[in-house]
Amino acid sequence: MPAGKVAVGVGLLAVVALAAAGLVALDAALLAAEKADRNAPGDVRVTVLLPDGRPLFNATVPSENGTALSVLLSAAAAGGFEVVVDNQSLGAYVRAIAGHEASGAEGWKYYVQHAGVWEGGDRTSADYPVGRGDWVLWRWGGLEDEGPWTAPPTG
Repeated sequence: MPAGKVAVGVGLLAVVALAAAGLVALDAALLAAEKADRNAPGDVRVTVLLPDGRPLFNATVPSENGTALSVLLSAAAAGGFEVVVDNQSLGAYVRAIAGHEASGAEGWKYYVQHAGVWEGGDRTSADYPVGRGDWVLWRWGGLEDEGPWTAPPTG
């Protein structure tokens, strides 16, 4: 292969490698900014729906470096209900809220609305950051449940 083609090939590889490194750095910066945004101190709305759909709690609680679990515990303190958390190998597991204990495939699930978009809990609630303006919904559900609800609760 002629030397000129090798140099162009190596140069192209260098450009691709630099671009990839830049994308990785950009991705890391975006993730850091998102985490900082999600952990912004301020009020977080927390809604806890009982298995029959009635709201047990629906108000804001203060949060600083909060998680979906920490704001649930703050809601429990403010609302006077009990939360039972088990520490398991995969992390914290909310076993019961207000005496309603998980059983089989049914139990407590959480969803977070951040910047107007609902997200299902994709990790243990103790590791899911929340911050100013977020809305955390805890509801009873099973494996087949897809999302938080079709209409927000009232009250």
